[in-house]
Amino acid sequence: MEDPDSPFACFVAAKEAQQVEGAIALLERATTILPEYTDALSLLWAQYVRAGRIEDAIVTALHAIISPPSFGTRPLKALRWLCGRESIPPLLAEDPIWLARKELTLSFGGKKENADFPVLLNAIQRYLDQSEFVRASTLMQTYAELMWRETVSFRERYGFIAAEFIAWQIEVGEKYAMGSRSVQMPES
Repeated sequence: MEDPDSPFACFVAAKEAQQVEGAIALLERATTILPEYTDALSLLWAQYVRAGRIEDAIVTALHAIISPPSFGTRPLKALRWLCGRESIPPLLAEDPIWLARKELTLSFGGKKENADFPVLLNAIQRYLDQSEFVRASTLMQTYAELMWRETVSFRERYGFIAAEFIAWQIEVGEKYAMGSRSVQMPES
């Protein structure tokens, strides 16, 4: 039996909701529980646009873009929508995904080269420089998942060495305000 308050159940209920505000409430609940839920973020972005909540839509579109593909498909519509925007709330003016939005395609696999990977790697570094460790860590996971879907030759061309990247992720995780996410097992 599925938990009716699970992120997935909230997402499904939001897709079936007749009222925009009801769908928004369900999707906000889903993304509060699972902030990287890409499909829920994409649908939440669309609902915010429908409701005229443009600032919320911008924030949510950016969050959907950096969220892992394991939680949903690439938010192509949200990216296209962002590309058509010229202004952004001042707090987000230096967001690296916003600044590079017109360079991104969010299309992965099947090509020898992909200009998105250097853009995403640069965005990770910019988030780190801005002490946006949660955003950096989220985008690192996304980058790793996308890179793992590529061929070995592709990963080699882009200098992706899994062990080094994982070590970098751990290092970034240790910079969280709440400390490392690594689990310490009690000694027996």
